[in-house]
Amino acid sequence: MRIRLALLAVTVCACWAPAGLGGEAAQEAAAPAGLKVWNHNAAVNLFVREPRDPAATLEPVKMSAPRNGASMGVAVVGAQAPLKGLKVQTGDLTGPEVLPAAAVQVRYMLPDGQTAPPGKGVDLGASFDTLAEVPPAEVAPDAKTGLALQPLWITANVPESAKPGDYSGTLTVSAEGLPAVKVALALQVAGWRLPAPKDYSVQMDFFESADSVAMRYGVEMWSDAHLKLLDRTFSLLAPLAAKTLYITAVRRTHLGNEQALVQWVRGAEGQLEPDLSVVEKYLDVARKHLGAVPSVVLYCWEPPYSQGHAGNPNSPGRQHDRPILLTLKSAKTGKIRAITGPEWGTPESLEMWGKLSGALQKSLADRGMGDSLLFGIMGDHRPTKTAMDEIANAAPQTKWAVHSHFYCLAHHGYKVGLCAAVWGIGCNPTESGESGYGWKSPFRLTLNSRYDLGNSSPMPVWMTLAEKWMGAKAPGKGGEDSPLNGTKGMGRMGADFWLVLKDGRGEPNRRRLCGRYPESAWGQLSLENCTTAILSPGPDGPLATARAEGLRQCVQAMEARISIERALVDNAQRARLGDDLAGRCRKLIDERRRAVFQGGAVFAKSDWVTSAGQLYVLAQEVAEKLAAGKP
Repeated sequence: MRIRLALLAVTVCACWAPAGLGGEAAQEAAAPAGLKVWNHNAAVNLFVREPRDPAATLEPVKMSAPRNGASMGVAVVGAQAPLKGLKVQTGDLTGPEVLPAAAVQVRYMLPDGQTAPPGKGVDLGASFDTLAEVPPAEVAPDAKTGLALQPLWITANVPESAKPGDYSGTLTVSAEGLPAVKVALALQVAGWRLPAPKDYSVQMDFFESADSVAMRYGVEMWSDAHLKLLDRTFSLLAPLAAKTLYITAVRRTHLGNEQALVQWVRGAEGQLEPDLSVVEKYLDVARKHLGAVPSVVLYCWEPPYSQGHAGNPNSPGRQHDRPILLTLKSAKTGKIRAITGPEWGTPESLEMWGKLSGALQKSLADRGMGDSLLFGIMGDHRPTKTAMDEIANAAPQTKWAVHSHFYCLAHHGYKVGLCAAVWGIGCNPTESGESGYGWKSPFRLTLNSRYDLGNSSPMPVWMTLAEKWMGAKAPGKGGEDSPLNGTKGMGRMGADFWLVLKDGRGEPNRRRLCGRYPESAWGQLSLENCTTAILSPGPDGPLATARAEGLRQCVQAMEARISIERALVDNAQRARLGDDLAGRCRKLIDERRRAVFQGGAVFAKSDWVTSAGQLYVLAQEVAEKLAAGKP
């Protein structure tokens, strides 16, 4: 937390306060008369009491995107009177062809983000984070500044078939009783085509909380209304490279699930039989947007307690199994209730887990995900060999998932296929020198970014951190395929753990479901210490946030970079590029390594839009060269 706040303070001081102004007097001097619109750097958090340079002018909102991709920009609407009836009309984008007005999406930023630490004596208040799809009915002037602010989040969604080139367009902004203002848009479209999210090489690890969604909107779990909301959730996670799905087989985990997705029914002789009807609904709604998810974790093990403190996870005191807590479904009524399953080390446990893994493997195979199953989740406390043997008895080659302070390649002879580690990760990003290729590694290593990424992290971190760690390098001269050369993305992030719990008086409290059960809180590794929600709860369903859009831009740039690096590390492709193009590729990749390594205020103040555009253009040049060299 201290690191995040320090970085935020640096960003505030470096990027927000205009030269020659300070304190509330500066803010009063900056307050415009009538309706004014001005530019804001989308890579910089915007706060309610934002000082504004009175000399600032409205320039075209500059964006750059590949085909099938998107770019973002921000324009701020301000007035000294309440903003009522705000309207924004979009026009076509004209250039090599006409992109229809529908390609430009305007959303309205809400001031529900983190509160900034004081910067140069200025109380900036809360940041704008949630991206609402309709404007507020009224925006009142801030009590301290007398200025009503409504930032507009502008997204250009470029069709896959768009012709490359420069496009221009206009937004018309108006409000009740105030004259309209026109905002120019300048969009560069590169010829490189961003893959569909299901084909991304980048792999982000999100926990989605179906329970939180149902509680927030007051709908019955797994009803049509619930599934419709989850459909919206996964549509927003898809562009963020969400590549993990967690299927709870046990209840009261550290995710705060009262019941498990996996349900059980009693057979004719009283034996437990798995019922995957709920699981399959969940798989189907996720697969619709995410495609064939590469990592489907069967959450089947939880320690009896874990405060998540760093220490030797292989010590005897950290290897212990909690009783198996299951959800039983009545075959007659369909009602569910909580039960305790068979004891570890019994034939009944062996039989139960064998039935479940076999049934789930079939469900996954039917959906094109036959190789996706993982068992888990191991943390700083680990299962006994007895538990691992029983869980994996019918699928011994299935790998495991670990979320720990340390990376882990195997435990009790079982290989690990997904690891989210904090600081014992085995590799480090560098500004120069040798680079790792996390996208190339056979091991799915992700960074548990609790020190850097959270609900209050500055925008530049969301836009750079994953790319920075993708190029991390293990010490020594391990081969390019070393499992510790770079990460595939960020791990252990919450998608939608919103504030849904209430206190004894029925009022919302400050706890989330991931901190619901004390015995499974996971301490230092709790999701409450990480990002708990990259999405926001809107009035009718989940909404994107500025943070999510920043991460989306990062993923998009990473995919372009990967397409270039693939050609550079493959000898045959490298030869087809030729020395000139390969040299320009290496130069640009080195420049990006420095930019994302510096991150923070340095990245935010750079011309990151132009840099991204150069990356997309070069990626297209590489693609064309490789295509021309094919027989």
